[in-house]
Amino acid sequence: MKQRYTIGGFGWRQLLTISLLCLPFLAEPAMASSPQSLQNLLKYLQQDIFLTPGVGLKKVRIGQPISQVIKAWGPPQQRKNSGFLGRKQQWLYQGLGNTDIIVTSLNNRVNRLSFRAHLVSPYQTINGLQFGMVSVQVRSLLGVGQAGNNGQLLYPDKGLTIEFKEGRVQIITIFKPGAQAS
Repeated sequence: MKQRYTIGGFGWRQLLTISLLCLPFLAEPAMASSPQSLQNLLKYLQQDIFLTPGVGLKKVRIGQPISQVIKAWGPPQQRKNSGFLGRKQQWLYQGLGNTDIIVTSLNNRVNRLSFRAHLVSPYQTINGLQFGMVSVQVRSLLGVGQAGNNGQLLYPDKGLTIEFKEGRVQIITIFKPGAQAS
């Protein structure tokens, strides 16, 4: 029987491939550590574009008073009242990259955040869910989920609903985990 040599479970061919893929990153350390590259990286990370399922963004979070939303983003482009005595409201904001943000409030507290991208969007979840992904990519990233109306994928325990248009992620909605998804 032939003995196989491995390191960390990887065979020599896999290790060679990994090494070759890492070479471009090792060859230019000066570029990677340049002040401009570092500034660009920090600027990108400071943008409020990373969606946390069940929580929201840095500046606007599920459960906070709607006055905090107005303080962070200013007055909305549109506002609609619904529900008994107008207790439920929808606030429409224009986000980055032609993304509509719909803040739904109940009793003057943020209940749900919906992000609708028209083509592409800089917004993404902290675990890598991006607009434009197909359902197979979403399922491999988040798990199977529950089937909702019109092909929605529901993740109630994560506080996340995903809607598709023409087979690609178009709307990402964040809500309190365990709450009703729709």
